[in-house]
Amino acid sequence: MPTFHALALFIAAGLALNLTPGPDMLYVAARGAIYRQGVITNVLNPTVALFFLAFLPQFVDASRGNPALQVVALGLVFNTTGTLVNLGVAAGSSRAAARLRTQSGWLQRVTGVIFVGLGLKLAFAARR
Repeated sequence: MPTFHALALFIAAGLALNLTPGPDMLYVAARGAIYRQGVITNVLNPTVALFFLAFLPQFVDASRGNPALQVVALGLVFNTTGTLVNLGVAAGSSRAAARLRTQSGWLQRVTGVIFVGLGLKLAFAARR
């Protein structure tokens, strides 16, 4: 697997995302560049091909028609359901992010209480 990661880094370096400063000094990449990088990463990822080669054949029945067509159909079903799930996650994350941006005061207080509690636990654990 390290070879794949090295290859992905070289390709990502060649396909620079052209980052530009956005609001709040965060860097924003063009959506097309992000999409292109994702497609190239997925196409060159050998684990996806190995998954399909190992997982899908058990659902193919040669007596029901062309096995290659069945594998393609199963792959399309997998990609369609995966896309729908990812769209749902993206929509939910977007709503959660918008809500957290407008109502972040309580989140900071809860985080502070958690950190203080962890600090006290660490302080008393070190004395043992």
